[in-house]
Amino acid sequence: MAKNLSRADRWMAAVQASQNALDLLKSELETLRDVHQEYSDWKDNLPESLQNSAVGEKLAEVVDNIDIEEAISNADGIEDILSNAESADLPKGFGRD
Repeated sequence: MAKNLSRADRWMAAVQASQNALDLLKSELETLRDVHQEYSDWKDNLPESLQNSAVGEKLAEVVDNIDIEEAISNADGIEDILSNAESADLPKGFGRD
């Protein structure tokens, strides 16, 4: 980012870049949620005789210990922060406010 841009322009550019990164993150989290659901379905349909096997234990680890919804919720919180940053009434300074 060019240092010769105004502080307000750098602010808005950073907000936009952050929003773009967040959009990509949210898209990938949704993909991760879909695959996580596939693992959950696999675990739920695993025969009882395999539930304590290495596969069953790995499935339980993935399904029970990785909370994709929490990550998506945190991303939503970041989106709120970026929305507030985008709508901030930034001071111009030097009596121009």
